[in-house]
Amino acid sequence: TSNLETTITVTEQTVKEVMRPDDDDTFDKFYKHTPTVLTSNVLKIEESFDAIFEANTPKLTSEVAEHKRAVRPIRKTQCSRNPLRALAAREDIRQEYTEQRLNVATVEVRRIQTERMAKHSNYADVSLAGLASKENFKNINLRNVKITEQVPSNSANPFNKVMLLQVKGRRHVQVRLVEPSASSLNSGDCFLLVTAKHCFLWIGEFANVIERSKASELASFIQAKHELGCRAASVTNIEEGINSQSRRVKEFWDLLGGQAQYQAAGDPEEDELYEAAITETNHIYRLVEDKLVPDNESWGKIPRCSMLNSKEVLVLDFGSELYIWHGKEVTLAQRKLALQLAKQLLSGPYDYSNCGVNPLDPGAKKNISQQPPQELGLWSRTDVTVCEIEEGLEPPEFWHALGQQDRKVYDCMLQGEFTVTEQFSPTRISSGVMTMPFQQEALYSVPQPALFLMDNHLEIYLWQGWWPADSESTGSAKIRWDMERKCAMETTLRYCTEKNPRRPPKAYLVHAGVEPLTFTNIFPRWEHNTESLQQGKRGVANKVLLVQDALSRLCKTQYSLEEIMSRPLPEGIDPHRLETYLSDEDFKVTFVEYSDMLL
Repeated sequence: TSNLETTITVTEQTVKEVMRPDDDDTFDKFYKHTPTVLTSNVLKIEESFDAIFEANTPKLTSEVAEHKRAVRPIRKTQCSRNPLRALAAREDIRQEYTEQRLNVATVEVRRIQTERMAKHSNYADVSLAGLASKENFKNINLRNVKITEQVPSNSANPFNKVMLLQVKGRRHVQVRLVEPSASSLNSGDCFLLVTAKHCFLWIGEFANVIERSKASELASFIQAKHELGCRAASVTNIEEGINSQSRRVKEFWDLLGGQAQYQAAGDPEEDELYEAAITETNHIYRLVEDKLVPDNESWGKIPRCSMLNSKEVLVLDFGSELYIWHGKEVTLAQRKLALQLAKQLLSGPYDYSNCGVNPLDPGAKKNISQQPPQELGLWSRTDVTVCEIEEGLEPPEFWHALGQQDRKVYDCMLQGEFTVTEQFSPTRISSGVMTMPFQQEALYSVPQPALFLMDNHLEIYLWQGWWPADSESTGSAKIRWDMERKCAMETTLRYCTEKNPRRPPKAYLVHAGVEPLTFTNIFPRWEHNTESLQQGKRGVANKVLLVQDALSRLCKTQYSLEEIMSRPLPEGIDPHRLETYLSDEDFKVTFVEYSDMLL
């Protein structure tokens, strides 16, 4: 235990006895005895009291006094003549108490001494207290590092028996745990192979200087600090293509399951692209009450020391590795709960479909070529070639596989250019925060129909204008307008996803003339337009509609014959290509009826 006292504790306890009121011996010893002195001077009164207080002497009386005497209650319980005797007869009064002495003075002296030391030192208060403390290690048994301990069943294994670490990058070098096999290697990076007795540093032929320096530093740290359960006496460096027949190199390949072919070095720009892609896979959670909540500020970014808090628990998920960080003020119950939730997270499913790199399988594209999945209708004897195609440079075989009908729909999407321009209010103050920075005139003063995306931090709104009465509404204009609406809806949903990938905010479609109250409250003043109000009530059944639902209706590719024959046509239908929206059965029926009419 530490001799340096920093907390207030009880140093001594003494039982004290309380004097009893009927203890004559104690009172006689405590109070000084004084003898009674009698004087001989006696005052004699010879007159009679009847003469002093005559019967006819007037007395002070009043009606109030007589009334009080009349209504005075009769005392039923006689009061005690000796209250001290009654107090002594009580049995619920304690006759003793415990006196405690605290070490307040000692703690205060220690605090004053620490403050005096801190005035002339650059160290923190905690460091000064640690330097001044004296520890007693007589009753402490040290653990022998040569003895391998077994991890209890209720804990998590901190490391595996064989681990292969990939060191890749140029600016912010990334170190990731990969599968310990020869197929994970490549000539453009550095790798660390760590076991209980070995620490190998394998350097690719085309690895850059930063990767070599970082890998060497990491290998020395693991070997010196015995990290990851490594007890190797030294670090073994292996240069690709140099001394490939030595005993150390052979031992290296044996730990990886045998020497085999591995990947070649990638392009020079691959390192920076890998850094950005692998960083997006970083998932960081905070323990809030009884669940893990994603940390939006650190999600998909490089971890920073500023995100650590001594009162919180963090779970850092890097795909192939998962770490639990405990603050020093975290309770034991929180630590156990974090471990339980982290195990569930580790054993649960992973989805990296939206990321550029899968940290669990960085060589996924090559694995598809080597082992074609049967779900795609491919077998092991089938030769597969994986091709990456950029938009606008599609070969004819690509369109032939998709079909001519899909090509026409895609061509309609590529016609023209859809751009989004951010609008600033003239009353906007860039140096401060404005509660209502939008004006209604910004929506209604532009040529209609128009589309506006508005973000009030809680919801996203897509405002849709109206068709002016004096403008022509031809079929081609209606098609262009539906295509602009579709692009705007897709842009709105993409904006919500980019704003919060984990929990995208909801996006609502608002029509001019029937704006809901939640939308108009964003503006300091709102007046309904007569023309837009009439078109809004005539063409819109619901005032508020989710953008995702509206986009689904607009992108619908198949309708029944009744819907095609109805007027007006459903939204998003090209009147020049009505037959493409019919099913095969409805198209045959319509074609037969039309043929009968010609005959």
